[in-house]
Amino acid sequence: GPTLVGFNESQNEHENTVCPKHPESSDRIQKIKEALQQTKVLEKCHVLTSFLEIDDADLELTHAKSMVKEMVESKTKTQEEINTQCEKYDSIFMTEWQKTASHVFVI
Repeated sequence: GPTLVGFNESQNEHENTVCPKHPESSDRIQKIKEALQQTKVLEKCHVLTSFLEIDDADLELTHAKSMVKEMVESKTKTQEEINTQCEKYDSIFMTEWQKTASHVFVI
């Protein structure tokens, strides 16, 4: 059967507020989609546009409990506080909408 490719529109809000040129961005997703369209690969795929919501237990299958806890706690923080929180990690960023976006299952 065809390859399944998912484009989650909620990821369009995934922008780094500290480093706009960070490779993990919504622009990266759009560029991949454009390349797949230009090469006609996408027309051979089944495109998924709706995604299941997941809970913290689902996130903990692939993320440390401490990271999930930090993400939950970030929901009540300002963007400046979130940026400070992220400084202890290498190449990570979060935004105020992260808690909601992370609870959408991405294949």
